[in-house]
Amino acid sequence: MPANDFDSQKWLALPYQDKILHFIFYGIFSFLLLRSLLSYFNKSKPIWLLALVTFIIILFYGAIIEIIQDRFTASRQGDIMDLIFNLAGCLTGVLLVLLLPFFRSSSRIKE
Repeated sequence: MPANDFDSQKWLALPYQDKILHFIFYGIFSFLLLRSLLSYFNKSKPIWLLALVTFIIILFYGAIIEIIQDRFTASRQGDIMDLIFNLAGCLTGVLLVLLLPFFRSSSRIKE
């Protein structure tokens, strides 16, 4: 669906819905990317390094998308706030991966 159709239909009619969607998408993207990197490298690389690589990949991907929208499309424009929400979602996804072992261990019933 083109962006113009999305806006004209007032889908869900939430304020800042595009920012919310950026946050959610990049949160899921970074969560899955970091989990994949951790699985692929199987503890041969430090987790902080893989988290940093994930953040850099997401940063460049989001920036490139915003530049393409601004420079090469007539109906879309780049937005620095989109990039900020992309990075906020990314940090949330990375933090969820880093905190997941803590939640798993604390949710077990101690005997």
